[in-house]
Amino acid sequence: PKARTPTPRTLLPTSLIFTKSNDAALRLSRLLTLLDASLDNQIKTLTSTTATHIRRKILRAFTTPASPVRLIIASDLVARGIDIPKLEHVVNYDLPASVAGYVHRVGRTARAGRQGSAWTLIGDDESGWFWGKIAKNPGVRRAQKVHRTRIEEMSEERIKEYEDALARLG
Repeated sequence: PKARTPTPRTLLPTSLIFTKSNDAALRLSRLLTLLDASLDNQIKTLTSTTATHIRRKILRAFTTPASPVRLIIASDLVARGIDIPKLEHVVNYDLPASVAGYVHRVGRTARAGRQGSAWTLIGDDESGWFWGKIAKNPGVRRAQKVHRTRIEEMSEERIKEYEDALARLG
């Protein structure tokens, strides 16, 4: 019998997640599919080792409304030079190395006056740099001020699922 594609528990918003390296992008992509196998056809990964024709194919799928591809996890490779119309969210999974890197990453959303959201995941040890160099920087133009959101603790069940996925990831 033909293998059945799992039905996604959640339809992801159109999002682009940036990581600091090829390895980080590949690992995060794999981790998310280990946490929820039904997301497998919604997630694609772009790194500097992705062939150009594959990059184009992924970006075409990502910008086609009928396509299941909703999330691209990318190394800094695509921070500059691509235009993705109607991109809802940009997530900095890893902090960029510079203010310019931040601007290029989050500049992929809210293009041509459209609305979009940029999210940056930071630990307490990175918050000083982020708030001093990014959030309060008058040279970084934004539609509204930066808001801090704290992520609350996960349930014991969810922590166990995460730890199991990390163990399978290796």
